[in-house]
Amino acid sequence: FQENTAAEDSGFAPAGLKTAASGSPTISQNTFTNNRYGVKVDSATPSFTNNSFQGTTNAAVTLTGNAAASVFTGNTASGNGKNGINISGSISGNASLSANLPYTGSLTVSSGILTIPAGTLFKSLALTVNGAVDIQGTTINPVVFTDLSDDSYGGDFTSNGDNSALCTSDPANAVCPQPGSWGRATIAGAATSTVNNAVIRYGNSSPFFGALYVNGGRAEITNTTLEHNQRAGLLIQNGGVATFANGTVRNNETGI
Repeated sequence: FQENTAAEDSGFAPAGLKTAASGSPTISQNTFTNNRYGVKVDSATPSFTNNSFQGTTNAAVTLTGNAAASVFTGNTASGNGKNGINISGSISGNASLSANLPYTGSLTVSSGILTIPAGTLFKSLALTVNGAVDIQGTTINPVVFTDLSDDSYGGDFTSNGDNSALCTSDPANAVCPQPGSWGRATIAGAATSTVNNAVIRYGNSSPFFGALYVNGGRAEITNTTLEHNQRAGLLIQNGGVATFANGTVRNNETGI
């Protein structure tokens, strides 16, 4: 599905494009406008390249299960209910995400290793890792977990205007992120997960968890910032083992 094909205002078919089959189709150089959902993928792992998503009521792209491993390069999203990718369900086996559009929703890594490359942005995404995760952020391009209203990372995600400057100068008249605005990233797998150069902020509304929660799992955490989280920035429980080195912990109700 490619070469400047426009899917507009699809009426009774609520997605501009929906694929339920397996395989790895190519979706490139299309413009999706004014749909309830831009593209919905249930099982396949397409490659999305240089597509434009505009005016979608919900998220620009909606992925379920292993479709979360779809590849994204050079896509843009504006004026949508969520200017990014909504993911849900479980992913199994070794897989990678893409550092293009932001992700939101919830995802469980049931087995294998999920690789998260530098620059990947999660906005109000709850992540549960029963396999392992390899977060490969860098100093210049960290992997960021934050609230969907945090426009300081990735700009205007919910199409209500970029409030990043106002949240600093006049927060009373802006939509700003608050501690505890989303859930947490939970590491529960027996295999060792690595978290390098991540930023985790505005998470965890529960006194029983942490924004980064090592719940019986194993994690090596380096060069990571935990900030503005309600309750604990990092909590290790139920036999979990974690190392935390060269990180920054600030403005949380409880640090570690």
